[in-house]
Amino acid sequence: MIRGAAKGLLKLMSVNLYEVFEHFCNATDSKLRWGDDRKRWTSFVLDIFDNFMRSKGLGESRRNYMGIDAVWRDPSLGNILLALEHENERRTEDFVAQEMHRLLDLKSLNKVAITYPHAGEERETIEAIRAMIPRGAMLASDTFFENYLIIFGFDTRHKARRAILWRGYSINRKGEVDERERVVFAQD
Repeated sequence: MIRGAAKGLLKLMSVNLYEVFEHFCNATDSKLRWGDDRKRWTSFVLDIFDNFMRSKGLGESRRNYMGIDAVWRDPSLGNILLALEHENERRTEDFVAQEMHRLLDLKSLNKVAITYPHAGEERETIEAIRAMIPRGAMLASDTFFENYLIIFGFDTRHKARRAILWRGYSINRKGEVDERERVVFAQD
């Protein structure tokens, strides 16, 4: 009986990464200007996630947790439901080597990483990340499944206006990838 109740509680306190991606895209539409101050941009991104998690009844984030930008805990069980790393200052190689390794090391049911590679680095970067995840999963318990959402942002144009292309890669513990994308307008 208790095991069933706990299982139901875990299901209640889950995060859908497809919903996270859609919320993130919607929240950035016409709100960001490419090239804005990096600290303001990061703060805005973290606030988007705080608002989303609050709407799910999961409260405020804990920022700068073990080198990770933000984490949100399950209020009932205390485990980390979502960990977020946003990086807009480093080269792609540094992002993979440092930020992604931190996310791999942290035990969290869902992990989101956002960065802004050059278009020519995108496939190579996602392939390096995809290859890392199964190796990290080998070190985790068989009952603990982690899901990843990697979001890349690109400066672009849409309907003759400045825009941001968000490309989201959902990656499971086996390294299987599902890709989505949305174009949102940049702030005028």
